[in-house]
Amino acid sequence: AKMDECKGGIIYSPLSKVQKYWLSRSSLNRVVYDCPNHIDPRIDFIEENVPKLTSLRELLENECKDADSVLIFVHFKEAQYSLSTWLKQHGYSNRVLNGETKNADRAEIIEGFKQKKYKILLTNVQKGLNFGDCNYCIFYSFDPNPSKMIQFEGRTTRSFDIIGKTVYVLCSLGREKKALDDVVKQRAKATADMTNTDLSVIMDLLLGKDET
Repeated sequence: AKMDECKGGIIYSPLSKVQKYWLSRSSLNRVVYDCPNHIDPRIDFIEENVPKLTSLRELLENECKDADSVLIFVHFKEAQYSLSTWLKQHGYSNRVLNGETKNADRAEIIEGFKQKKYKILLTNVQKGLNFGDCNYCIFYSFDPNPSKMIQFEGRTTRSFDIIGKTVYVLCSLGREKKALDDVVKQRAKATADMTNTDLSVIMDLLLGKDET
């Protein structure tokens, strides 16, 4: 097997005033980074309050502009639904797939994504499903366990050879960046040392390697 013409990057976003406020008053740090409106419904889910949205919008407008389909990992279902509404407001057709999705709808959502009936699938499903020929993967959230991130990336790499895959990770500055640097990247190195994991764009990003 080989991996060619793959690329990606980690994109850092500043913290908003709203996020800084709630980080000092809540222990739900990951919720604050992804959807502070779940903590306080009075908070508008907009770029000013959630700077990751600016990073996501710029990715979709530029690097992912020509993509027929984009798979986005979003850990919290509350963030999935907020993102779905925000994306529709910005002209991006999308669907949500998670543990609440009814079995009757599950197959229709997956098949619709494969057939490019909508551009974006928001999900936290990490393994066991085939989402077809999708070359773009964005981690709106990242998992503290790199193996699970590899499993999610695997939804785009179903073929023997991995060609032309693009993976991005969105991360807030401050504590989330520290968690990515101190926890996830260290675990990624340990995983690579123990299992010789290769042919993974997300592992290359976490290990600080150049574009593959």
